[in-house]
Amino acid sequence: MAPGWYFFLPGVYWDPHKTVAITNRNLSELFGLGTEGTAPILFGAACLGVWLVGIPAAYWQARRKKSAVLQALGPVRYWITAILFMIMAGTCVKVGLRLGLSVKYVFQSPWINV
Repeated sequence: MAPGWYFFLPGVYWDPHKTVAITNRNLSELFGLGTEGTAPILFGAACLGVWLVGIPAAYWQARRKKSAVLQALGPVRYWITAILFMIMAGTCVKVGLRLGLSVKYVFQSPWINV
């Protein structure tokens, strides 16, 4: 693991005393919604809903009659597989957002942060 939990690219010197002030922001701040109130919570919930349900539902509607694999899976097994896959792919997307745009949370509420 890199010292100080920083991300070092290959060929970069690992400085154990490195301190960098990282500016973190939520995804709602990128769209000008701020961090307080219900608008950022609804925006984050909508983003998660589109990612976890919207994209798999659109794929299911477009391919269910043409794909033998989807017909063999059936709707229940498809949804279990799709949700687990979207959670797994969402981890990669979140890492990309964190490294590329310094996004800390996609969805932030008083109870849970994603």
